[in-house]
Amino acid sequence: MSPSTPSAPPLKRALALTAHLLSLSPALYFILPLALLHSALPSALSAMSHPRCLDALWVTMSTSLTACALMITLLTPLAWKLSGGASGAQSPGMRHLEALCIIPLALPPTVSGVALLYAFGRASLGAWSVSMSWVAVVIAQLFIAGPLYLRGASLAFSELPSALREVSLTLGAPPQDVFWRLAVPLCRPALLSAVLTAWLRALGEFGATLLFAGNLQGSTQTMPLAIYSLLELDQPLAIGLSLWLLWGASLLSVALLAQTKVSDDIQP
Repeated sequence: MSPSTPSAPPLKRALALTAHLLSLSPALYFILPLALLHSALPSALSAMSHPRCLDALWVTMSTSLTACALMITLLTPLAWKLSGGASGAQSPGMRHLEALCIIPLALPPTVSGVALLYAFGRASLGAWSVSMSWVAVVIAQLFIAGPLYLRGASLAFSELPSALREVSLTLGAPPQDVFWRLAVPLCRPALLSAVLTAWLRALGEFGATLLFAGNLQGSTQTMPLAIYSLLELDQPLAIGLSLWLLWGASLLSVALLAQTKVSDDIQP
């Protein structure tokens, strides 16, 4: 027996451990900058008492929650239609329409902002204009984040077993009952995951909001826009506000992962 044979198993374990660590090392690229940002923790503690940060927080939360409510109200029925509705058979026309609706996902935010400004910037009612207003922030967030919810909801509905739809229709259930009493309850976890994903995107929206809604404190200035403006005026305050936005996004990410796990566990 060769003298080196007894050391072979430890060597293999060491090589396996090294390979395992090397495969995980790219995660540092994502984790390290966020971890180092926490060295400015005192700035975060003072940021939330600053009037500009409070204004940005109110605009961000009020607009993003409104956009999410509009997504659920307007896009859930659309996603059901795109997935094939009560029959479950998606026509070529519906597939083409879905492809058109998710185009904003592939657009640079600045292009989306220009498109919104061209489409709605001239719309006015008396002295009130859609652009450069709180409503414009909601419109921008809905345009950018809405396709994420629409795509997630459509996929959730398309995974609903066709047999369940057929049995419901055979028993005489009208199409609207198949939607409200069958599809929505069974797909609720997946729909919630889609809402959380879209909300994360709405919270971080920047380019389209800046071009279409402007950067007016207390009116259209969201947290990302406030951070952008404060970097030139008060860098510690900008870093502190960044930390609060990071913590909020982290909580939503954890909730999204947990909800996705629940959705996978109860998938038919």
